[in-house]
Amino acid sequence: MAGIESLKVRDKYYCGIDGGGSHSVGVLMNSRGEVVSQMESGSTNYYLVGEDACFSTLRDIVGQLLRSAGLEESAVVCSIGMTLSGAEKLEIQERIRLAMVSMAECVFVGSDTLGAVHTASTKGGMVLIAGSGSNCQLLSPDGSTHNCGGWGNVLGDEGSGYRISWLGIKSIFDHRDGYRLCQHDVTRLETEMSKYFKMKERKDILQHMYTGFNKGHIAGFCRDIAELAAAGDPLSASLFDTAGYELGQHVVALLGHVTESVLSDKETGLLVVAAGGVWKSWKLLKGSFLKRIKEGRLEKGIEPFQLTVVQLVTTAAVGASLLGARQAGEFLAVDLKKNINVFYSGMM
Repeated sequence: MAGIESLKVRDKYYCGIDGGGSHSVGVLMNSRGEVVSQMESGSTNYYLVGEDACFSTLRDIVGQLLRSAGLEESAVVCSIGMTLSGAEKLEIQERIRLAMVSMAECVFVGSDTLGAVHTASTKGGMVLIAGSGSNCQLLSPDGSTHNCGGWGNVLGDEGSGYRISWLGIKSIFDHRDGYRLCQHDVTRLETEMSKYFKMKERKDILQHMYTGFNKGHIAGFCRDIAELAAAGDPLSASLFDTAGYELGQHVVALLGHVTESVLSDKETGLLVVAAGGVWKSWKLLKGSFLKRIKEGRLEKGIEPFQLTVVQLVTTAAVGASLLGARQAGEFLAVDLKKNINVFYSGMM
């Protein structure tokens, strides 16, 4: 037993944190690429929770990962890789890096999209996040990146859980006001909306949308909409049809930046990592998502290409950990194919 404990102390460790607007996941990996501890925590979005809460949560995650692995907080952490929503700006990345530099020999900070694509592939690809918010990033084989979205609920979040919920709520209110009549019956969705937000009258929605605004809570209503859509409610199904189109438009927006070597890749073609809870409703999104990409390819005059859409079967914190290790000059041996589940592959 003492020998095992001694080996644990001498081993090198690499921490990865994937931070979202609703929750964050951390992993601790050893030098053999094995996950030795994993945990979930709250939001680490710099803009949503503020600097102090962001830094505090990140430090707590690292400390808890070490304790869960049976290690002292003084154990050698070679690197911390963090891929976080709200960390797109270099200035914010540097502030977070400086806040964490005392906990590891090397610290890497990037946007939340990076963790997902590096969990799935070393050849680059596209990650399309549709969770409480939405964001899309293309990572080319040469390391260059191009983005579409990620502007938050005021300027963007098309195709996200928040957007689906918001469109559903607005459809009901516009219809009841007589401002814009809905072509579908709003009754079933209106009933679920009242239950979810505990509304006794329509004005009760105002506290959720304004004074007590919580993006994650509003986005959570999307789960009820998905259940209604799966049960055949036309209005709810139309909301997911719109979301599929909007998510497909993210891919179309970046198609012009995809290199020929990626499009002609015989194994996967363009690899899209679908991240976030909205993708659990793939059957509801599939038709309009693929249709928009095919339309966009024709509009841009791009030759037919293979599209492979995958979901991670592990946390994107693994990719964050690998990025941190790479920053420290270490390349951990991880079989990335085991990290993904292919749920669509076909020609566009």
